[in-house]
Amino acid sequence: MKFYKVTCITDVELGRPWFYSDRPSRAFGNRLFLIPDDASDAFKRGDDETRFRLLAAVSDPRHDLADLEACVLETCREWEVRGAVRVYAIENSTYRECFGEFTTANRDARKLSQALGAHEFCTLLQEVRCVSEEAIAPMPCDRTEPTRYSQCLTEELKRMGPARHEETGKREAAAPSTQPFLPAHYLIEGMNVHEYGPALDRLLSALAEVGRVPSACALTFDLDRVHGGERRHNSDEYFLSCMNDALVESLEGMALVIRYGTFDEGDAFAGYPYQLLTRLLDALARHPHAVQTVVVIPQGADALKQRIQSRFAVPWVELRRDAAPIAQDMDAAEVRAALEMRARDEGLAPDDQMAALVDERLADRTFSDVRTLYEEWRRDKLTREQFPSYGPVVKQSLARRQAKSASALERLNALVGLKDVKQHIADILARVRMNRELALAGLPARPFSMHMAFLGEPGTGKTEVARLYADILREQRVLREGRLVVRSGASLFNVDETFKAARGSVLLIDEAYSLLGYDDTVASLIANMENYRDEVVVILAGYEADMERLFRTNPGFRSRVGFHLHFPSYSAAEKLEIFQLMAQRARLTVPPETLARVRDLLARGGKRDDEGNARFVRKLFEDACGRQQTRLARNTPAEGYTEETLSLLLPDDVGTVAARPAKSAREELDELIGLGPVKELVAGRIALMQAQKARRDAGIDAPFIPLHLAFKGNPGTGKTEVARLIGRILKEEGILSVGDFYECGRQDLVAGFVGGTAPKVEALFQRAKGSVIFIDEAYALNDGQRGGYGEEAITTIIDQMEKLREDVVVIFAGYTREIDELFAANPGFASRVRTHIEFPDYRVDELVSVLHLMARKQGFTLAQGVDERVRELLERAVGQPSFGNARFVRNLLEEALIAQAGRLAAEATGACVAVGDLSADRLTTLVPEDFTWIGLDQASSGPRPIGFLAA
Repeated sequence: MKFYKVTCITDVELGRPWFYSDRPSRAFGNRLFLIPDDASDAFKRGDDETRFRLLAAVSDPRHDLADLEACVLETCREWEVRGAVRVYAIENSTYRECFGEFTTANRDARKLSQALGAHEFCTLLQEVRCVSEEAIAPMPCDRTEPTRYSQCLTEELKRMGPARHEETGKREAAAPSTQPFLPAHYLIEGMNVHEYGPALDRLLSALAEVGRVPSACALTFDLDRVHGGERRHNSDEYFLSCMNDALVESLEGMALVIRYGTFDEGDAFAGYPYQLLTRLLDALARHPHAVQTVVVIPQGADALKQRIQSRFAVPWVELRRDAAPIAQDMDAAEVRAALEMRARDEGLAPDDQMAALVDERLADRTFSDVRTLYEEWRRDKLTREQFPSYGPVVKQSLARRQAKSASALERLNALVGLKDVKQHIADILARVRMNRELALAGLPARPFSMHMAFLGEPGTGKTEVARLYADILREQRVLREGRLVVRSGASLFNVDETFKAARGSVLLIDEAYSLLGYDDTVASLIANMENYRDEVVVILAGYEADMERLFRTNPGFRSRVGFHLHFPSYSAAEKLEIFQLMAQRARLTVPPETLARVRDLLARGGKRDDEGNARFVRKLFEDACGRQQTRLARNTPAEGYTEETLSLLLPDDVGTVAARPAKSAREELDELIGLGPVKELVAGRIALMQAQKARRDAGIDAPFIPLHLAFKGNPGTGKTEVARLIGRILKEEGILSVGDFYECGRQDLVAGFVGGTAPKVEALFQRAKGSVIFIDEAYALNDGQRGGYGEEAITTIIDQMEKLREDVVVIFAGYTREIDELFAANPGFASRVRTHIEFPDYRVDELVSVLHLMARKQGFTLAQGVDERVRELLERAVGQPSFGNARFVRNLLEEALIAQAGRLAAEATGACVAVGDLSADRLTTLVPEDFTWIGLDQASSGPRPIGFLAA
């Protein structure tokens, strides 16, 4: 579109206003619109003639001026302008100069919009705070006023040179219908208009001069102001819909300057302005020669530049700020002369170090320009002479600045572990590369779905790999933008809007299994995965078993998820390597003794879900850094903080060793009364696990051998106490990470409804990672019902014992015959529970010792004759079917305490004193008469045993 002010002359005197209807207008189809100008300077009456002005808008910016003049004269005749009218001058103008603001009250602007079909154009111009319009000012061809972009600009003006010289001759020869052609568009780096503005003005002037901007009108659309909330008209959706082909057609012949990027920070960006940008670029891409486009973006926004260029696939001329002279294009003498001249200008004396630095840099080519080389010399000189203590800091800073960033594929391959994942991604890229080779050979490509499932535990690198994969696909030109858009399946989201936002990028749906039960959301997800398969790569992430359940809910997943990548849990050695890499990046020194402490913590078996893999290592590292900083803050070194003290990580920074109780669990196990064979078997199995742990500590690949056990024997023989002590031993000796004790029975494992048992058992095993599960009276699960709840519990227990074989120790306890029958009912037990330990009944002498221990723990002493009385009772009870071993002894003691209390009350009454007035010896002494026979049913009841230590 192009706008003119047309000045006309008539040889008769006209009154003001010279038009006699209410602001008439005239349209010639949808190509030309005319209206009289009622501005104060538009009318001039002379003695023998009158000048007046018309405003014209033409849809074709290359409109023939002779045709325009004829239409103006025809319009004057229609409006009955008196006298002989002729066109005096036709001047280029702008929309706002001619028609003012487009508002609901501006009838002229509405007429123009309707006449030329420029509704989208006029809607855009309503946004006066983010859209501006200026006439392109002509500049002399020989004007060489320097700008911050002189080098790039000069090169571009030279490219325009041949066109400029030939333009005059060709312009008259070319017919008005000649199709326009724009050889390139422009990208300017730098958001400071005071810096890029002069270069932009010079560029637009040259473009107008050679006819690439025939309307000589520049429109600036500042999308960063849209982000700031400065729009004032229309709904977001309506304004977005105006970024279409009709708008581009209305802009034909103009220069469109788009400012964008202040709030675009890679993964984080303002959604609505970015939608405006991409919608507008897509429309411009469909009309690549209609509008001369200039996009202004922040300096160094390479990813954004790539996204813009991939969306609008035409040649782009990039205008960057001038670089300093390139030293590689100069010999050593010229470089030294340039440096010496600048040094003297700044009052610095050149020295031998300057010459040596020039020779060094010219030899290894590690610098880019003379300015950088000068700044390096200047920094070194001032540091040496005035701030020598900062020498190491300067060198480190220079090394970091000169370091080259690795590609996304290199960064992926540098990750610890994940060998199969890396190979899988390499295979995908190979297929992409071969499809391109097929296309070059004229053969049809072999398309495949690039949607993926990332399966694994938390902290195994799924999100990090997804982020790198997005960058890889952008670098390999598979995706235009390569952002990572993350959504959580645990939080319902608008699937359609999410896919629109993720176009050209990777969409990661974490915890995707949480979509189970939301059938409409799943259906929408699968539909969009197909509809956007060429624009969006979807990654569904989560636990393997849970993801499998999700995939079974809809067969559409199978055909759309092309790859299933399994992320294994990191080994102890890999986790140690991750810790070392974190320390290296933080420039921390980790001495061998500290590394041994880290290895000890990481090599322990069993980690809770929130303590697994790299996430746990990061938490361990961050906690270590926190303890180190706290230690340094509390104990300032006498010599002050040095680099060595600030970077040293001590063992206690990683984690202090927990204070051990007065007696270790192993000591308590050794002091248990009796149970000699039990202690020997348990000690042997623990020794094996300890040896494997020592091998892992030494960096030797040693698997975690599970310690699943079966404790068989009668009640009260110490099974529960031994199991509890095993958990403590494994924790204290660094074999298990947690060492808690989960005691459960049938009621804790079996649900009361169909389908509830398996999740209940799985939840218990997840809670018990790094600990011991003790299933008492485990035979109760064997209810003999095929397909019943008990069988479901047994099947799930066996499955979890295998899946979490390195994380959980399971101990089954119960009567010997019943436990054997339980294990015979399911062959899976045989390969998983290899160690069966028989707990024998206590002998009478051992039970008497147990009674002494129990009494002593409660502060009581046994009078002479008690042992004989208790032995008599025990001999009477031992061997009977319901005898409870130590449980019988504990209940016997409790009954004796009750009898003692009655006896003391009677003695106090007889002596006319209170019970509290009796002597301490009488209050704490049990006599033979306090011990009486109790029924075996009563002796078998009560709380569980607590263990029995020798005196």
